[in-house]
Amino acid sequence: YSYNQRLVVHSYTSTPEKYLLIKEGGDHMVYNGTRGGLEDNPLREQHEEIVKHAALAFWDAKLKNAGNAQNWITEHLIS
Repeated sequence: YSYNQRLVVHSYTSTPEKYLLIKEGGDHMVYNGTRGGLEDNPLREQHEEIVKHAALAFWDAKLKNAGNAQNWITEHLIS
């Protein structure tokens, strides 16, 4: 599947606050920490770092009301 199919879902989501993270050369399995049946991905470590930073920024913004974290989200993710 192409990420373009996920863009359609994102565009039709009606919640006022939503974010989308697209990683070039990424695949679905990077989110769960295992490759499953997929081949090795040379970008795996880089993608896991990106996911980690995005998740931490999201939780800092929402749970700690950290303005710098919300700024990072606004600059780095599609809303």
